[in-house]
Amino acid sequence: MIITASISLFLGLVLQLSAPAQSSAAQASRGYGAVEGRVFDERGQPISDATVYAFRPDKPSAGLRHEVHTDATGSFFLDTVEPGLNRICAVDEKEYYPDANATFYDSAVPYPEVNVHEGKVVRGVIIRVGPKAGRLVARVVDARTGQPIERGGVTFYEARSSQDYMGTSLRRGGRFNLLVPSTKPFRMRVWAHGYTTWYYGKEGTQAGAEPLRLSPGETRVVIIRLHPAKSE
Repeated sequence: MIITASISLFLGLVLQLSAPAQSSAAQASRGYGAVEGRVFDERGQPISDATVYAFRPDKPSAGLRHEVHTDATGSFFLDTVEPGLNRICAVDEKEYYPDANATFYDSAVPYPEVNVHEGKVVRGVIIRVGPKAGRLVARVVDARTGQPIERGGVTFYEARSSQDYMGTSLRRGGRFNLLVPSTKPFRMRVWAHGYTTWYYGKEGTQAGAEPLRLSPGETRVVIIRLHPAKSE
């Protein structure tokens, strides 16, 4: 489960429905509107197989989310869009493009917002994504035994502030695989039940915490060793 301080959208709890891009002749579903457009990267190249969805800024709570994927030309047809103001978002994590709806990430161009009307199709919407994020792949283990630790989590903070953050739980095998901003340094904290909290840096302590920064498209693999907490 991924959480951010800026939006109350728990992505891990969102039910998602995926569908391929449709032709421009497609119409909006009954009771909804639709949006047609294309997705481009920061170089102006179309992105195929990107996930596109609509987000209501006035209804940020989790719920049913309809998704489609772009075709080879970066085109998409998103139907079943609620009438009203919608932000049209595009994500392609395999190509290092995160969901910039989470403000922990920086986007060169904000996602477009359009007014959708029931039974109508909004055409010609252009979504530009980028810059690429970095990818942090990590495994958290017991410093003494080397066994994976699964009951815990990781939090990323702005290097100069703790007000904007992003976090996720450890997965099976004590692993996490997460896109992180490439446009700014950040701090990393890893915690687990029964262990001393670890901070990125030579000492692994909060006092010795150091900023971390990845390049666009970079994947960094790390092993994090946690020490059992000292009993009182």
